[in-house]
Amino acid sequence: MLRRLITAHQIAFYAVLVFLTSFGALAWNIDQAGIAAAYNDPIAHIRAQDEAVYASAAIGMTKDSDWMTPKVMGRPFLLKPPLLIWLSALSLRLLGMSLFSIRLPALLLGAAGVATVFAWVARARSVAAGVLGGGNSFTQPFLADLLANVPYRCHRQFVRGVGAGLRRF
Repeated sequence: MLRRLITAHQIAFYAVLVFLTSFGALAWNIDQAGIAAAYNDPIAHIRAQDEAVYASAAIGMTKDSDWMTPKVMGRPFLLKPPLLIWLSALSLRLLGMSLFSIRLPALLLGAAGVATVFAWVARARSVAAGVLGGGNSFTQPFLADLLANVPYRCHRQFVRGVGAGLRRF
């Protein structure tokens, strides 16, 4: 098997290209769909409500200037970690009230996750494997579930040595 070695600078350059490409693809028509417009269950027509809850809490933080406790319908919303709500509220404060500004933090984190998977796999194997890994993470409907395993895999790779955590792939 012929494997071309690439430098860390080349991987970083390609990772930036992957980030920009995935950002553009994820941002395509991002402000066309309304809040909670997508169906979780298209047969029973049950709509996604998480985005509506996060958007409501972020809008409330921005209007009330209460940045410590996210609130939904006037009550504290402490069921989820508040980082995404804080980032969405900050984006609303900086960019104004729009669907794009509410969704921008999740969009940036999603594109960064795809680029991270690409760089990690490209470093361990090859650029072609990185493209497959990044493409796989891009097409996953539950990207957050996929990326939840990345810190665990990185820890295993660090403990066992560089590349050891990926040898089973």
